[in-house]
Amino acid sequence: MITFEEVMKEVPNGFEDNEAEAFAFWDNDNFKNDEVCEFWDKFTEAFAGVWHSELDFAENLVEDLGYIDEMPEHIRGYFDYEAFARDLFMGDFFSTNAPMGIAVFRCNY
Repeated sequence: MITFEEVMKEVPNGFEDNEAEAFAFWDNDNFKNDEVCEFWDKFTEAFAGVWHSELDFAENLVEDLGYIDEMPEHIRGYFDYEAFARDLFMGDFFSTNAPMGIAVFRCNY
């Protein structure tokens, strides 16, 4: 298994923001045979940030992707953020509790 110290030696500019804490909570058991740089790339591709909640993440994602802007104005208030968040975390993303909130990761990395 790749150790935290091995990754730290290879990370070009060190960890940013909450990456170090999130890295500690990331399920890295699947990457035992990867090269360190490849392992780091997988982490950074999977890591979607630290959030207060899954709902907070979903609301931000909707805003960033412009989903609400594409809807007619008269139905925007009916968008169900909680259902959207629930669906996101049923397959596309997973989260893990961490001292700083929840760390969110894309699945399949």
